[in-house]
Amino acid sequence: MYGDDTDVYSVIDNARVGKFQRRLAVTAALGPFTDAFNEFGSSVALIAVGILFHLPPYLVAFATGAYWVGVAGGAILEGIVSDRIGRKSLFLYDTLGMALFAILSAVSTDYLFFL
Repeated sequence: MYGDDTDVYSVIDNARVGKFQRRLAVTAALGPFTDAFNEFGSSVALIAVGILFHLPPYLVAFATGAYWVGVAGGAILEGIVSDRIGRKSLFLYDTLGMALFAILSAVSTDYLFFL
């Protein structure tokens, strides 16, 4: 059964990988990559915020908590919005929003503006 060419798994294993399959694999990998990149960057940045703005530990904890509330709220909201406007459009808006707020965070001059 395992060496038979009519076996479903043999057909899948021996199929040629085309342009669509390569594009699909790269696209599927970008989601976890961007999530991991975001989590790593934020963990380092949230530590640096306390040093940069000379904050007491409770304000650093508040900024960290606000970040995680934003992550959870954004995931819930984007799940609902993606059903209405489509995932492709939402991905574009999400990427533009992340770029805009990253720039605003980078030019922030005090803690409240950063928050």
